[in-house]
Amino acid sequence: MDGATITSLVTLATIVIGFMVQIYRENRNRRWDLADRAELAAKVEDNRYILAAKMEDNRHHVAATANELKTLIHENTQISTNAFHEANTVNIKLEKLGLEHIVQSVKQTEAVDKLTDALNKEKRE
Repeated sequence: MDGATITSLVTLATIVIGFMVQIYRENRNRRWDLADRAELAAKVEDNRYILAAKMEDNRHHVAATANELKTLIHENTQISTNAFHEANTVNIKLEKLGLEHIVQSVKQTEAVDKLTDALNKEKRE
């Protein structure tokens, strides 16, 4: 074998080995890519279940909070209604007390007037 043939065979072997290495790398990269995609899909699926569970928890929390707010609003309405009623009855009671006070004041004034008239009569006589 001469030098040109050996060079040609070495070149051919290098090219064939290069193609084989390239095919091996492409297959390896494809396996890695598929493994990465499968891992990512599993994470997405896990996160989807976690997110769904959190959304359900939040839905229950919102419903419970809404019920608490309804209860508090109802209690506040009752307290306000009772306070309004009590304020009205206090005003009526104050009005009655004021009228009673006025009546007592008039009676006292009349009594004082009678005493004054009696004293004035005694002085004249």
